Amino acid sequence: MSSVLLQPWQSCLTRARHASSQQKASSKREKLLRNDQDASYAVSATAFYACPEDATRLAGSFYNAHAVVLHALKLAQERTGNISLVCSGELGYFALDDATCAGYLALELQRLATEHFQEIPLHLHESVYAATALYEAYKPPKVLEYCDSAQSVFQAGLVEDPYFCIQTSKSTSIPMVVGREEETGLLVLEQV
Repeated sequence: MSSVLLQPWQSCLTRARHASSQQKASSKREKLLRNDQDASYAVSATAFYACPEDATRLAGSFYNAHAVVLHALKLAQERTGNISLVCSGELGYFALDDATCAGYLALELQRLATEHFQEIPLHLHESVYAATALYEAYKPPKVLEYCDSAQSVFQAGLVEDPYFCIQTSKSTSIPMVVGREEETGLLVLEQV
């Protein structure tokens, strides 16, 4: 049995938009956000490293929720596998925006499984209920008032960026870990 790991990367997305806005340069991360089908970039998100290397590792966010969850469900069905949501956090700590995003992804997963994959039995861990409760309590845009990553972006004067990141299902991009850069050890993500 294989696993499909879906990592909420809301903080990573916020930081990537923050960095690209500050640099005003075309970067690989910026290409990913623009839905460039040829984009790939290296990422050092801790949760991806914590996941088994043989697992399919996808990066999910509010912004690509529908596409990434639908793809994860298709992979789970094809491989008779599990789907795990693994929050990246921020600097080794809990990140409210990632947990809230995980709750949204879990709800989207349940909705799409009910609509399109009735044959896939869903067995939800209690952490899913916690994440969905956080989503309900901090439903965007409310989460932006309480999460440190959004506040740091606001303080940098990039007021629009966090609001961009909490848009739901606007992108069909599905980043997947495909390897590791030998020189840096960073993981490489490419579009599915």
